[in-house]
Amino acid sequence: MAEATTDSISDTTMQPAEAVPDFFYCSNCLGNMQDTAPTSCEHRFCLSCVMQWLDNMTCACYTNQLCQNHMLQDQLFHSFIESLPRHSQTVKKHLEMTIDTCQKEIQLLKDQMAFKEQYFNKEIDNLLNKLSVAQAEIMEKDQQWREAENKFENEKNQTRLLMEDLVKTQTSCKMLEIHVEFLECDNTMLKDHMESLQHIDKTCRHLEEKFTDIEQDRRVLIGEIGRTSSENQELTKQVAEYKWLSLMKYKPDVLQVNQELADAYESKERKLREKMKSLLNQIDRLKEDLYKKDRELMRSRHFSISEQ
Repeated sequence: MAEATTDSISDTTMQPAEAVPDFFYCSNCLGNMQDTAPTSCEHRFCLSCVMQWLDNMTCACYTNQLCQNHMLQDQLFHSFIESLPRHSQTVKKHLEMTIDTCQKEIQLLKDQMAFKEQYFNKEIDNLLNKLSVAQAEIMEKDQQWREAENKFENEKNQTRLLMEDLVKTQTSCKMLEIHVEFLECDNTMLKDHMESLQHIDKTCRHLEEKFTDIEQDRRVLIGEIGRTSSENQELTKQVAEYKWLSLMKYKPDVLQVNQELADAYESKERKLREKMKSLLNQIDRLKEDLYKKDRELMRSRHFSISEQ
């Protein structure tokens, strides 16, 4: 652009020196104006050409009327035309010096523009590098943010699952508590049954005591019968044996009933103890699971709060 401007300046500066003679040609004789005479319509011709043209009574360039009274010699314009050849070399040198100065200024401006262009290119490159680094950091932060969001969603899902497990564990604990209450009711019923068995045992012991008393009475009775008479001895022996057989018949039934009740009580008590032991073990396991899940839930909540 600077070279184009210098060329245009040189063209414009050279034009007036060459175009001035053309501007001062007479359009009538097509030569340089001699003794310039202006017309009333502001046209200029040679005085001799105008005087020759007066016969037509009109301007050579226009249809305005001309008369001899209107013809005046323009000495100032004529002197200006005569001074042009003398001053043309001075003007030309001055224009050449001006062109050189302008070209130097333009070259200086071109150098400054090139230096500024290099400086601006370096600054643009630095800014582009910073922009690329910033974009990479933004993409990295965005990736970290997405990973944190995914991790938070996973922790949230795990927390929800832990809450569901906690609710299930609480419901199972409630069911176990209800089952324990039923077992306690069964235990009270078994205790009542045990008390009834103890009462039966006491009754059996009382019957055994009575049986021993009867046995002693039988022996005494047999002795008395043997002492009284030998005739009634056999009859008394038969009666005593009959009583003995009846008592012996009664005793095994009582003992058998007592043994069956004791066995039933022991079996029920053993089953109850085993069931209570299994329930206690299950409750301990559920408590441990509940404690672990509470710990995991608290840890996940703490992690989610720290992430926020």
